[in-house]
Parts: sequence; C-alpha cells; structure tokens
Amino acid sequence: MKISYSSSGGLEALAAAFDSLAADAPRLLGEAAAEGGGKALAAEFESESDPAGNPWAKRVPPTGSWSILTKSGKMRGSRTAKAFPSAAEFTVNTPAEFHQNGTRRMVARKLLPSRSLPEPWRLAIEKAVHDRIGEQLRRAS
Repeated sequence: MKISYSSSGGLEALAAAFDSLAADAPRLLGEAAAEGGGKALAAEFESESDPAGNPWAKRVPPTGSWSILTKSGKMRGSRTAKAFPSAAEFTVNTPAEFHQNGTRRMVARKLLPSRSLPEPWRLAIEKAVHDRIGEQLRRAS
C-alpha cells in the first residue's frame, strides 16, 4: 500500500520562516549571546565562581562576612550585556577590573571569560540561541 502526505502549505510556510530566520540570524544570535552570557554572569555571583565554574578564592580574614564580591552590591548591580549583530559585549563597573586581573595584594576572582568561552557560558548562550530560534519558528507557524 502506498501512502502519501500533502502539506497543504505547511512546508512552504516553514520554508518561509527559515528564510526569514536566516535573514535575521545575526541580530538574533547577538541578542541570544547577550541574554545567555548575562545569565552566566549572574550565576557566577550566585555561586561565587569564575566563568569556568571554579570557586572564587576565599577572602583573607578579617574582611567581613558578606558574600564574595558583594559587599555593597554596586559592582554586581552594574552588570550589563549589550547585543550586536552576531556578538555581545559584557561590562561590570569598577572595581571589577581589579578582581578580574588581581593586584599585587589581591588574588584574581575572574568575572568575565578571558580567552575561550568556558563551558557554563557556552551552555547558557547555546540555550538562549535555541530558545530564540524556537520562538521565532513558533511565531511563523
């Protein structure tokens, strides 16, 4: 027995959605990278860990009992993620640069990736990309 299927326009609509998605891909990827990276950066403050998931060095007593890098909350609250076509920029205000690189008297507690994209960031961005693409395809269908 032979069976067949006719899409009655469904496949054509999906093809059109893919065409539209391809044209909008750079913007969508930049937005997803900003969203995913922003979530990864927020998770670092929650878990007190660097971009790769390694715990930040403990403070040397007697420096207080607050969570690491959150004494006033200003630095944590200054995080921004800006989307560009196919890219994103992440910033954290001063004194983040001293924590990122360390000083003569302070060990580094990295906030942003410095070379390759670490696994927690890659996974967060990948999830945001999948969510964004899925959302666009659902809208089109």
